[in-house]
Amino acid sequence: MIGVLLTENDKEVKPDMQLGEIKPSQINYRNVLKANLQNSQPIILKNLNIQARVTKKGSNKTLHETNKTDMRMAPNSNFNYGINWENQEFKAGKYTLHMTAKSNENEWKWTKDFEIKGDEAKALNNKAVELEKDYTIWYIIGAILLGLILLILVFLLGKRSSRKKDD
Repeated sequence: MIGVLLTENDKEVKPDMQLGEIKPSQINYRNVLKANLQNSQPIILKNLNIQARVTKKGSNKTLHETNKTDMRMAPNSNFNYGINWENQEFKAGKYTLHMTAKSNENEWKWTKDFEIKGDEAKALNNKAVELEKDYTIWYIIGAILLGLILLILVFLLGKRSSRKKDD
């Protein structure tokens, strides 16, 4: 199929893109952040390159990042750009999306705050597959318990050997 571009006059249409709603979601049962991009003009966006990164609100440390190149976007259309959450659980909190879109000579930059609510994160995490769970707290608790058990054993054995010496 070949698309046809019709024009009614010689007036050049300037491309324009907007960033819409940002929300946590899933694609194939994997956690992704969806950022809605809208091409509001009757012009095809060619050579579209999009860079997106997510940070905690107020921080510059990148938590998740997705880059896509050589895309095209139809006139007067929108789509949900997926930011891969890399098999991580959604965590409730406030985040910031930093996004740049370039198409030929045009460039759009957005910085937008969004929130992932606790019930939303829990519901999506329960459905997600292949999540890398963070067990760090359990490792710390286990190490502390093991250390306490060893201290108690050393104390009891020391007490027993001192009794034998006294006898």
